[in-house]
Amino acid sequence: MVIGDNPKLLERRLIINTAYIRAIEESGGLVLLIPVSPYVQDADQYAQVIDGLLLPGGPDVSPKNYRESPHPSVTYTFEMQDALEMQLIHRMIEQGKPILGICRGLQLLNVALGGNLYQDLPSQYNNSICHAQDSSIRDHLTHLVSFKCGSAINTIFGQDELYVNSYHHQAIKDLAPGLVASAYAPDDVIEAIEDPTRKILAVQWHPEELINAHKIFSQLFENFIRSMT
Repeated sequence: MVIGDNPKLLERRLIINTAYIRAIEESGGLVLLIPVSPYVQDADQYAQVIDGLLLPGGPDVSPKNYRESPHPSVTYTFEMQDALEMQLIHRMIEQGKPILGICRGLQLLNVALGGNLYQDLPSQYNNSICHAQDSSIRDHLTHLVSFKCGSAINTIFGQDELYVNSYHHQAIKDLAPGLVASAYAPDDVIEAIEDPTRKILAVQWHPEELINAHKIFSQLFENFIRSMT
């Protein structure tokens, strides 16, 4: 799990919201926090030690990673984190270990595997719902997502749709080869991606903030822990 969830502090501190840790521990996992490092070779060593990789939320993925110039709304990126996490993604896939992406984690997975992003939904996409709710209301359910029938995430939740929270202004534009979109918002923004053959699953919302008020979302983390065996 790479840490870094507050752009203003990233260059002086390495932090993570405790909700991620709680979600993993309550699902039976043990958390190892991987510090952001300029030495991308560290990814090889960490990938040997961990059984699964959780990619958390955080700053925008640098558009350099998909060969675009930054939109005016992209005011902070952390390229060192991008580089380390993308190396970790490839190492985990090579070793057949599971990856769970959350918000930025979904976006980075798509970019690391060859896709790209809408850099700013309000100005680049004709969205009809709010994807960036007030971040102080962490467990508030904002909009519906619909699951693709028979997908891994459909099986995990045992439902065809759920209401979720939402804190993002970017989203998947072109899906990376090999990934499948398995959940959509009402305005067709991709809300989950997966590739069961490579143990990849990622969601655009923040389930770690919902598990106390809405227990069903703990099933996502429980599935992640089970997939490590």
